[in-house]
Amino acid sequence: MMKKTALFGVIVIMLSFLFGCAKNAEIKDIETFSFRYSYGAMSNAYVVYTLTNEDGSYTATIKPKGAPEEEKLEFEVDESFAKELEAFLAENEVGRWNGFQKSNKTAADGKSFSLYITMADGSEVDARGYMKWPKNYNAVSAGITEIFEKLQ
Repeated sequence: MMKKTALFGVIVIMLSFLFGCAKNAEIKDIETFSFRYSYGAMSNAYVVYTLTNEDGSYTATIKPKGAPEEEKLEFEVDESFAKELEAFLAENEVGRWNGFQKSNKTAADGKSFSLYITMADGSEVDARGYMKWPKNYNAVSAGITEIFEKLQ
């Protein structure tokens, strides 16, 4: 009986590390940020939000829904914009998304997303999905949209 209990305990601990206790990557000092989502197979049926930091100079871009890539909007922003984005991502534990790569292989013409962030220390968060979403995806997507749309 004692062996079975110990074995069960080890299995529970291993599973908790694999499925629920992933380290939440710290998102701070963003160098590059890119969030893209698509909403179908039509031409230009995607939105892209980016932020880049080059020597302390921040540039944000928005590729609006339905617009071609050539019509993306570009904004010079200050560090407070980057800090607002970082705080939002941290509050929503987006660092836990790192490594998320899931797709629904039976879906056709569905929705997808990609998120890629690099930090000044070289760490990164990379996540992608096709008709599969990480925890809290809808709230995070809406929040990122809200932060960037204030620039317009």
